[in-house]
Amino acid sequence: MRLVSRFGGVFLACLLATLSAHTSELRLGLVISAGDYPEKVGALTNTYADGDLIAETLETLTFKVTRSVDQNQEELRKTVIGLADQITAAKQADPALNVSVVVYASMHGAVANDGERLQNYWLPAHEQINSPASLITYGYKIEGLIGMLKSAGADALIVVSDACRNELKPAFSKSSTKGFVRVNQRNNVILAFATPLGETTPDDGLFARVFAEKLMAPNLKPNYAILETIEDVGRSRPLGGRPYWTSGGLPDWFCLNGCPIDTTEELGFLERRVEFLEDQLGDLGAGRQQFTQINPFLLGLNRNQLNEMISDDGFRDVLLSRKDILSRYEIDTPRRLAHFVTQVSIESDDLQRLDVSLNFSGDMLWRLFPSAFASQAEARSFSGQSRRIANRILANKLGNGDEESGDGWRYRGRGIVPLLGKANYVDVGTAIGVDLAQSPELASQPQIALEIFAAYWRSNQLNELADQDDLAAITLKVHDSNDDLDSRESVLIKWLDLFDAEL
Repeated sequence: MRLVSRFGGVFLACLLATLSAHTSELRLGLVISAGDYPEKVGALTNTYADGDLIAETLETLTFKVTRSVDQNQEELRKTVIGLADQITAAKQADPALNVSVVVYASMHGAVANDGERLQNYWLPAHEQINSPASLITYGYKIEGLIGMLKSAGADALIVVSDACRNELKPAFSKSSTKGFVRVNQRNNVILAFATPLGETTPDDGLFARVFAEKLMAPNLKPNYAILETIEDVGRSRPLGGRPYWTSGGLPDWFCLNGCPIDTTEELGFLERRVEFLEDQLGDLGAGRQQFTQINPFLLGLNRNQLNEMISDDGFRDVLLSRKDILSRYEIDTPRRLAHFVTQVSIESDDLQRLDVSLNFSGDMLWRLFPSAFASQAEARSFSGQSRRIANRILANKLGNGDEESGDGWRYRGRGIVPLLGKANYVDVGTAIGVDLAQSPELASQPQIALEIFAAYWRSNQLNELADQDDLAAITLKVHDSNDDLDSRESVLIKWLDLFDAEL
């Protein structure tokens, strides 16, 4: 399997020009607390102390904080507009300025359908909100706040919704949806909910205390601070009570209490992060499957049927749980799916091999990459050292930084058709809605690897080639050669027979 990019990249020069253009940062915070609610909504008690704690923490970190306490909808709306005006004025005065914003809201929250889809709302203080209609009228739409601050020019935005505390009063909760619903990822935005989707959480101040601690942790990136908050709070809640986040990534320049000193991420943290993200991906898959229209053929796929061809439980589980991926990329006929799973099975050994090995000997390195080394002796000094090899041979390529940046190893070949280079991780992550730039290890997780390959499959018109049973052309697109075409044809025939199709 060759180590080359198969996805369109971004020009490194443009990336460097963008990074070098920014020279300073304005840090703004908005901290919202509400607890003075009418009887039909239900008062809250800990929101004020939680808001004070987060405001003090942000101020310690040199954020200019705006405090909102028990504001009604109109007052809150004006406060947010004022924050947006600050951003716009600062960007007009200095277009090269980086503006980072943290919004924390400690209050009630709920969901209502605005006529197009379910939306998440905060409940401002004092308002008589006791039905979905009054929530739409007098509530504050969270995605509206995000859109306003991004439009104003916020370059990095964190919104933390420490809401949905306890149950709302029965008159309201019977006619609405408790908890929050999923939102789409947006570039350079992290949205974190202190509650699991569709659930509520105690008004005990736990999330605020942990969040403040993680904000102050030295040399911890903001996205890691959010993730570690969610993990720590989740471990303290009953089973199923883990908070939720959606991440579109944050710029590298945005740090909290100092930027990481070592550019190499610690393995222990990565392992914890992957474990957490796998859980989130399972939830995401279930949610997508629920709302995706899947045709009868895909709906009919079942475990007993796949047992005839697949011995690995993981591969079966991914195919059955992520029929939405197959549907989204139109791999939804017996012939298309047969060709698709044939290539997946052979290229990745049933999704077991999703990380390209770079464990080359020195002599092999010298034969394959002579321009990367000053001499054969130097190449031999790299023998068997995968991390060093990746950082050397992939330095300053495909959007990667230099050898010292560690990008070669960080954005090494992963997936079914290997994804390679930071620029491609950015582009493909954007295309499938997963932040691969911030979390490149996800590309070797089976569900994400399957979606990356499905996107590649459709973008290269492999569905049309499958309709024509052009196995040779498909294999060339996937494998770069037809040296094992006979073995692939043998596997394909079995899949076609399983699906009652013929070659």
